Amino acid sequence: RADAASLKALLAARRSVRRFRERPVEPELLAEVVAVASSAPMGVPPWDVGVVTVDGADAVRKLAGEVVAGYRGMVKIFRPGILKVMRPFIGRARYEQFSSFIVPLAHKYLESWDEGRDTVFYGAPAALIFHYSPYAGEADAVIACTYAMLAAESHGLGSCMVGGAPPILQRNRDLCAGLGIPEGNTPALVLILGYSAVPFKRGIVRRFSHQQEAGPR
Repeated sequence: RADAASLKALLAARRSVRRFRERPVEPELLAEVVAVASSAPMGVPPWDVGVVTVDGADAVRKLAGEVVAGYRGMVKIFRPGILKVMRPFIGRARYEQFSSFIVPLAHKYLESWDEGRDTVFYGAPAALIFHYSPYAGEADAVIACTYAMLAAESHGLGSCMVGGAPPILQRNRDLCAGLGIPEGNTPALVLILGYSAVPFKRGIVRRFSHQQEAGPR
């Protein structure tokens, strides 16, 4: 059983990694990460959350290309003028999400890709796609992904959660079928993994944006 100090040290040392060495991740190591992730608490384990292992830099880059292609089509539709017309129908929060985050992110992906750089999966040698069935919630898949991230850290692998890919995967059912994602399941999050090319010397102190105590003292 891991003690509190070891767990705290692991969590404090973890950093999001976006630069990877040109070294493949051993298949047995990927399998071990997936095995640990499967122990995550789920609504009705283990049938309503699934994972796809994308092994090899070429396979991950091919998937990144599919994501970029999806965003390329999206930016043609969600131009600034069209977004303004849609604002009364989608609401202020959704409009601001598209105009201030999603569309700029899409342009970043496209510009980088056209320059020969992958800012979707950052040239990672492996990726895990977590998905969930209609009988589960997105949180179930996110928790499993978090377990995988911590398992990867414990084995000396760098990792980073990528939330920009699932919205495109969700809209490409043929791609999901090709990846082996069951019909009706929804991709929730992608975890990229590999050996970090950056030697981090210290962790980052993270805090909640808001923390409040309630109840009797």
